[in-house]
Amino acid sequence: MTDPHPFGGPHTTVQAHNKGRVPKRESNHVPPKSVYEGSPYSGTVSEGKMPAHSILYTDHRVDKGAAGDGATGTGSSHIARQYRLELKALMSAGNFAEAMVYDIRDLQNTHEIDFSYYNDGLGQAAQYALEYGLINENGYNLVINQIFGRG
Repeated sequence: MTDPHPFGGPHTTVQAHNKGRVPKRESNHVPPKSVYEGSPYSGTVSEGKMPAHSILYTDHRVDKGAAGDGATGTGSSHIARQYRLELKALMSAGNFAEAMVYDIRDLQNTHEIDFSYYNDGLGQAAQYALEYGLINENGYNLVINQIFGRG
């Protein structure tokens, strides 16, 4: 199945949407699932309920030993581990919307991705986070402004 348009929502729904798509896609948690541990969201938000969006496999990951264009929060590099510590601090302080903004900004600014392609899927992930109660209306506006108001 071809996938002409991005998709977002709870991780399990995004995973199901991605199945069999060409080109290969993955579900990218926003923020990454590893930063929930030790936060107020740990134990209350299962992995399947975490906000996510559909991302091309080649934008999500890089080959071992390569540097550059994969999502910073993915993998085990020193950069990825440091990045997740910064996100974990936001999550531990209960700043879910700020963690989403931080993660989205990173994807927008640190990778050679045609990021506008992902805007609608990330918007759907933000809408899901609002509906699920992870962010409030002000947080939603912050996230949407980061996605669509980017200069």
